[in-house]
Amino acid sequence: MRFPEAKEMPSQWKLIVRLLETFKPHIRSQVVIWRKPNRNWFKCNIDGACRGNPEEGTDAYCIKDEKGDFIHVEARRLGIISSLSAEATTIERGIEHYVGHNRLPVLIESDSLVMINILEGRYKEIQYFPGVTTT
Repeated sequence: MRFPEAKEMPSQWKLIVRLLETFKPHIRSQVVIWRKPNRNWFKCNIDGACRGNPEEGTDAYCIKDEKGDFIHVEARRLGIISSLSAEATTIERGIEHYVGHNRLPVLIESDSLVMINILEGRYKEIQYFPGVTTT
């Protein structure tokens, strides 16, 4: 139920309006602060997104050095893609850039909890890469 505070959803329009007018949502927020990478490290912030799942998608990543200065920024359209595939594609592109330009070690940051769990080995089977496991 969308409004757990309401034991029963009223059937009369007037009562529904009153319920919605007095509804107070529970909002949770969290401050996120970007931090510079350690000395002699690089940081890659990635984001892949799409309008639906699957739908037209985009990806972007940026590379910063230990001073927080931009080293490289790139974005592109991906065509029809799922949100998880967009995130995974972005991580793959960021890693390819780092390795190809010898910008190591690197810390990768993502807003995708699913991708973080995959990369940290919390999921045994990676659906984006069939047959590939993390352990």
